[in-house]
Amino acid sequence: MSPLTLREQMTAYQETWRSIESLYGQYAKSEGLTYLGFLVLDILLTTPNNCTQKYICEQLLLPKQTVNAIIKTFWEQGYVEMKEIDADRRNKAIRLSASGQKYAERVMEKIFAVEEDAMGQLTHEQRQALIDFSKIIESNLRKRLSENY
Repeated sequence: MSPLTLREQMTAYQETWRSIESLYGQYAKSEGLTYLGFLVLDILLTTPNNCTQKYICEQLLLPKQTVNAIIKTFWEQGYVEMKEIDADRRNKAIRLSASGQKYAERVMEKIFAVEEDAMGQLTHEQRQALIDFSKIIESNLRKRLSENY
């Protein structure tokens, strides 16, 4: 069997990445969330201070309307609170309410445990290599994209 071409390797990498995202989407659905809602919930849990809609949009590369709809749903469920930011009254700090914190911890702790188990199947060196190689790809993509676009 001949080795894969660069294009075939890129396709295999992209298919694997999409498959992983699909698994997260399936988990989100099992918890009654959309995939994007799941991602927003993760950010809200891991960014407890000064989290704004703009920050979420930047982190997830999502349109303002999409994030607004997700935050509105969480607000209607009593999971988030919003407060004006004194330094910039146009933006509101979004944070989990007490019930939202419990909800997010329950949902995210399950997936964190699964992630730790999956990554724990790798050796320390393999995990570090995965991180290092991913950073190299990201850096190379960033450099090439900035040169060309």
